[in-house]
Amino acid sequence: MKKLLVFAAAMSLCCLAHSQEAESLGSHAEMTLIPRVDLNYTPYTLDLGQTSLFTLIEGNFSENLSFTFAANLFGLSDIHDIDLAWPFKSLGYSNANNALQFLNFTYSLGDFDFTLGKDVMTCGGFEYDAWDWEVHPWFSSNLWNNLPAYQWGGKVAWNLLEGAHVFSLQASTSPFGERPFASGLFAGSFQYQGTFGPFTFRTNATAFETAKTHYDWLLSVDGQLDLGAAVVTLDFYNIYDIAYNFDSDAPVGFDRGRTYRLECGVPLGESWTVSAHGQYAVCKADADLNFWKAGACFEYHPGEALHVNAFGMYDSLEEAPYFGVGVRYELSVDLF
Repeated sequence: MKKLLVFAAAMSLCCLAHSQEAESLGSHAEMTLIPRVDLNYTPYTLDLGQTSLFTLIEGNFSENLSFTFAANLFGLSDIHDIDLAWPFKSLGYSNANNALQFLNFTYSLGDFDFTLGKDVMTCGGFEYDAWDWEVHPWFSSNLWNNLPAYQWGGKVAWNLLEGAHVFSLQASTSPFGERPFASGLFAGSFQYQGTFGPFTFRTNATAFETAKTHYDWLLSVDGQLDLGAAVVTLDFYNIYDIAYNFDSDAPVGFDRGRTYRLECGVPLGESWTVSAHGQYAVCKADADLNFWKAGACFEYHPGEALHVNAFGMYDSLEEAPYFGVGVRYELSVDLF
C-alpha cells in the first residue's frame, strides 16, 4: 500500500515537472465564497445544520495542469454551544474532518489523469459527487456522515472512449490513523465507472488499514439513470456505520451490515427542483439498530448564485420527523 502511494506521488511530481515544458494555452483561476445558513428541527430541539462558510478555488496553470482548493472556514451546528473555530481544531489529523478539504493538483496526459494532494477518497457512491455545501446530511448515509473521507494521497485514472469507461487506482492516508503519514496507516482503492447511454454504473473496492497490517474492506455498488425528466440514483455499501472508540471519539473500524440509499431528482421548470430520498440500513450486530428514512427536498434557484431549500423526512430509528430550511449564496470572482 505504501509503495503504491509513493509510486503515485512520484508519477504526479514527474508530470508537474513536465508541465513546465509544455506549451501553455493560458491559465485561469476562480474563487467562490459560499455562505450557507440552515435552521433545522430535529427531535425535540433546533440546530443550525450545515451553517458554514466555504471557499472554493479552482483553476489551471496550463492546458494539462489543474488544481483544486476547498476549505470550510467556520461551521456551526449546535445552536446552544456555538464554536466557530471547530474546523481548525482538528487540522493535522487524519481521523477527523477539518477545515481543509481539497488541496490537490491534477496533470492530464492523454487518456491518463494523475492527481496528488488532499482529495476525497474513491470509496463511496454517487452521494460523494456533490460538494459538502450542496449536501443535506439527513439524506446522506452513515458512511458519508461519519467517515473522514478527505485524505492525503495520489490517484491515477485511465479514461477510455472519451471517459465512457474510467478505471482509477488511489492510495491515501487512512482515516483510522490519528496523524497522516506519521501513523503509518494507509488505504488503497480501485474504482470502475462505465456509462452506457443514460445509465452510469460505478463500483469501488477499498482496503482501509485500521491497525498496522490489518485491513478492513469497504465495497460500493452504485447506479444512476438519467431519464431527462428525472435522475434516479441508488448507492449500496456493505457496511452499516463507522465504529468508534468512545473514549477518544476516533474511528476504529466498520460496523458491518448493509446500506441502501435511493434518490430521485426532478427539475420543475428552470428555477425549482424537487427530490425524493429513501434509505434502508441493516446492522449485522444488532437488529434493533436497523432503520429506514424517507423524505423530500424542495429547492428554489432563480440563478446560479442563490439557492433556497426546504426539506422534511422521517427517521424510523428516532421515531420522529425532521424538518429544515436553508439558504446558500455562491459568490464567484476571477483571480487570474
